[in-house]
Amino acid sequence: MPAVYQGTAFRPGDSPILHLERPEFVAAAQQNENLGLLKLLNEKKDAAYPGDTELQARVRAYELASRMQTTAPEAVDLSKESDATKAQYGLNDEATKGYGTSLLRARRLVERGVRFIQVVSGPTDVGGDSRNWDAHQSLERTMASMPKQLINRLPHCLPI
Repeated sequence: MPAVYQGTAFRPGDSPILHLERPEFVAAAQQNENLGLLKLLNEKKDAAYPGDTELQARVRAYELASRMQTTAPEAVDLSKESDATKAQYGLNDEATKGYGTSLLRARRLVERGVRFIQVVSGPTDVGGDSRNWDAHQSLERTMASMPKQLINRLPHCLPI
């Protein structure tokens, strides 16, 4: 698929999107001016080469990155969620916190109009335990923890 359709991977933690913050010594006004100039230059190039799909994909990627930089921090910030909501998603239990955080962020993205979201239970080592269904060792211990992570949280956090 073309680059314009690629997703943005989230990582665990308080800052799940890499390189989202503005560079340390660049003011917001300066960045907006730079982005405005970049947009103007891209539009001129697009007018000169209207069939260049790689240029169009690059321009859309710049525009998406700009929108993400301004809107994503609020979308992934769970600090404003109520304690009841956090408990419902399992954020108060270490066994369910990781997956619950992913599901809560997914819900927040849906609420903001994101059209496609994929949530996976991945190999995030927590206390030496692999939290992944694709286990090749310690099967009883690993598989015993997976239903608690997924099944206990899923019915409580599906958007209605």
